[in-house]
Amino acid sequence: MKDKLSRGVSWLWTRLKAFPRSSPGLWKLCLVSVSLALVALILIGVLGAVKAAPQSQSAHLQWTGSQDELRYAQLSLFFADHAAPDFARIYDLRDALDAALKESSMEPVSEAARLWLDAFSVERDISTDIGGDGSVAATALGIGGDYFYFHPFELMHGQLITGDDLLKDMVVIDEALAWQLFGAFNVVDFPINVGGQPCYVAGVVRVTDRWPESALYGAKGRLFAPFELLENLEPGLTATCYEMILPDPVGGFAYGLAEKAAPAREGDCLLVENSARYGTFKLLQKLRDFSRLGTQTTAIALPYWENAARMAENWALLIMALIVLLLVTPLVCVILLIVKAWRRRGALLTWIKETYRRRQMARWRSRREAEQLAAERQKEDEERDRQSDAPEGEAVPADKSKEEVIL
Repeated sequence: MKDKLSRGVSWLWTRLKAFPRSSPGLWKLCLVSVSLALVALILIGVLGAVKAAPQSQSAHLQWTGSQDELRYAQLSLFFADHAAPDFARIYDLRDALDAALKESSMEPVSEAARLWLDAFSVERDISTDIGGDGSVAATALGIGGDYFYFHPFELMHGQLITGDDLLKDMVVIDEALAWQLFGAFNVVDFPINVGGQPCYVAGVVRVTDRWPESALYGAKGRLFAPFELLENLEPGLTATCYEMILPDPVGGFAYGLAEKAAPAREGDCLLVENSARYGTFKLLQKLRDFSRLGTQTTAIALPYWENAARMAENWALLIMALIVLLLVTPLVCVILLIVKAWRRRGALLTWIKETYRRRQMARWRSRREAEQLAAERQKEDEERDRQSDAPEGEAVPADKSKEEVIL
């Protein structure tokens, strides 16, 4: 096997050395193509890193496989202010999704398990203080469901909150707001006034330093409060963002469910499939519609994490475009090599036949040598047997047969 490999490498090296002299122009094109292909491979690695950068777009990867290896998709609904659902309509949306899944014969593997996951939120500017004369302006997010499952902040102290918590006066603040208000970070269970309403700090999270969220997180400190708490401060409060992780046994199934259950007309809401937005075909499709990139015809204010995801998407599109351009020359080179091989197909077929004939001859010689070696060994074995069968003291001629010895 090593000999065959060595001969193959030697033959290839001989051909490569002769190639520049026989086709200098094509040889230079091949060198350029190999260089461009290597650059494209590096950019493919960069593209993978850019796709994985936004943390808010990969919650479905943690959930996938938890329900008997069922495939899941992550989706987001963004609403215009005049069409956003209130607390009651959110429950209606949940009921509609539950009914649609039940109609599709999809149920949890057990009563304690959940088949799907959701979260909703709204963003407001709010004033916070700790009972002194001064106050600190902050960005408050009224959240419900499993918000921190979709947005995994690093917890510094305390604990996070969910929509299932009974106490609705517990809030989570980031380290920037904690330092502005208290001058410290470990302020769990400290009292804090949110829009004049007394609350307590449940936990402190670290301000994200991960690109691209860090670029759009904002300069003000952030506060995460139960949706009901902000609703008490602003009656009739509506959620402008609703996020879901839904079963997606076949592509487009989850998107169809969410589109059908959306409690708003087209133009008043925007449905995004987060789990598919960085797919290769999706990016190529957006490259085709490059002239419309970044345009928006609806009055929908997007949260910072969606804008961060779009920033990463724009970079991914740019890198994808560069990869496509870099691979044009290698593709042309491959086509020219195929054309050249086709034009010389007669010589190529002759070479293939000759190579095959030589290999067959080599195999035949190997078999012949093996047979001769086996015959010689058999003859030696027979000679030893004759020597052992002859009477003691009697010499057996090596060149006589067994019958002559007996006679």
